[in-house]
Amino acid sequence: MKKRSTDQLLTLGMALTTDKKAMERRVRGVFARKTSAKSVIALSLVLALALGFAAFTTACQPGQPTVSDSTAQLASGGNALASGGDAAVIATDATEPEEEYTKEKAMEWLGFMLDQARKFPAPRMEGIVFTERGKWSILENTDDATRLAAANRFLETANAVFSTKYVSSDLMAMYYTDQTGHRADVWRFDSKDGNLSGALEAKSLAFLSADCLSEPADALHPSLADPAKYSQTYDYWSTLDPTAAADRIANIFGGTAHDVKDNGGSGWGNETAGWMIQPRALFQLDDGRYCAISIFADEALTPTTVCVYPDSDCAEESVFWRADIEQNSNIVRQLYPEDFREGEPTVQDMTRGEAIAFFYKFFEMAGSEDFAVGEHPPEPIATFYVDYSGARENYWHLEGSGVTLELASRTGRLLYLTTNGKVGNNLGLDDIPGAKMGEKEYQDATTALYTELFGENAVESVSICNKDNNLTCTMDLYLTDGTLHEVTYIKGRITADAVSFRLDPSTWPSVPAWLEKWASEDETTGKISIPGFDNCDWMITPKWLATGVYIHNETGEIFAREG
Repeated sequence: MKKRSTDQLLTLGMALTTDKKAMERRVRGVFARKTSAKSVIALSLVLALALGFAAFTTACQPGQPTVSDSTAQLASGGNALASGGDAAVIATDATEPEEEYTKEKAMEWLGFMLDQARKFPAPRMEGIVFTERGKWSILENTDDATRLAAANRFLETANAVFSTKYVSSDLMAMYYTDQTGHRADVWRFDSKDGNLSGALEAKSLAFLSADCLSEPADALHPSLADPAKYSQTYDYWSTLDPTAAADRIANIFGGTAHDVKDNGGSGWGNETAGWMIQPRALFQLDDGRYCAISIFADEALTPTTVCVYPDSDCAEESVFWRADIEQNSNIVRQLYPEDFREGEPTVQDMTRGEAIAFFYKFFEMAGSEDFAVGEHPPEPIATFYVDYSGARENYWHLEGSGVTLELASRTGRLLYLTTNGKVGNNLGLDDIPGAKMGEKEYQDATTALYTELFGENAVESVSICNKDNNLTCTMDLYLTDGTLHEVTYIKGRITADAVSFRLDPSTWPSVPAWLEKWASEDETTGKISIPGFDNCDWMITPKWLATGVYIHNETGEIFAREG
């Protein structure tokens, strides 16, 4: 798979720390690809913090944290007081400890995760962040009395939840207006010490979310079985009882907690301290809204985040407005459902002979153990598929001699490739030792093959993506037509090519005709913008871009959903 930044890993729930809710979201679709790398400093910090975290669940929401069209300087969090003496040492054997995980690191990790959530006008539940479709602008010169009333309302809840004593003068306030009209305006608050952040709906002053760098106690909650007695990581949700925290927070909102459920979380190996476990719980309030909380599993069930959602659909996807729902098939649908049927090419399409010629050229250049040098493989089975959706290219499906490939019939793009593992003996990789897999010889061979297949200037760059056990490696091959090919080799033989397409409309040579009516171009910069596509990056799609284009039934918004 493509190399990802720390920010991307966090967004996907794929960092070395583990997150149940995030993983549950990921299995709904293909691994998402996001944008905006963090600095080298942040990368080093998170790798140090994350090393050794162990998962206890399953999925991921595509996306990357942004505040669209905003120049707001949001609070970046702060360093809560943390004692560094408590530590866990995880070792692979009796002599080589791998990583010491201290409470200080736990708090630094929490701070980093909260920073990601705080990049939205209304901070998200930490670890559940993804591309936001709303267009937000900042309203300047807000009325002082209105701002004070909103700040005091926010603190009524936040101070009660986190047992803090902030006053309105401790807060910085920002008023966000949603330009699409599908989301409420938001009052955003950040404490000047960087430890508290949150938001209210501006008109109703209804609470949306808050998070706080709260330091947990060392002692585990008494409902937990002793993790030290287990030789392997165990599911601590089977014994942890978050009811006291849920009831306390529900009481702050004027009621009781109904149907308290596991909502994910993260932990470290066999946890021996409260600061080593951070579960989440979801429950319904008396007024029908849903509340999600993130807590430490210490003796006080110390909360770090609380979010309130209007209904179960929003709670399921951790979004504050129905306009942001992306996974519910009753609320969003594919704009152009895929509809390919067997048919015949038109004069605009690649002919059958041209498609078969490409198939033969691939064999000629790559070689196959199944055929002697110069031997011609049998003619493949060639099936033509016609796109009846009107939004994708027709394509040729070719299969034979241990190879299956698909070609877009008008642009000639390779859409799919898989082999029997015997293809590639002409590439000169047989004698390359496993330790050098993916290095210059592989880069040169990949470049040469795809240059022959697609033309002299077709290849933009080639680099190693990953390597496994000196047997398998994947190369990232970027073509100048805006596609990314992840070419997998096993022992020097090509086994597959997974093709991705660029989603960012500002990088497209032109906007597809079926999307033009939603596109706008900045008169100054020339940047093309389409609702929902901003900040998207790559998408694996079997045929064409339209596979990732969705429409929200309730708002009419067009957006890109990766996966």
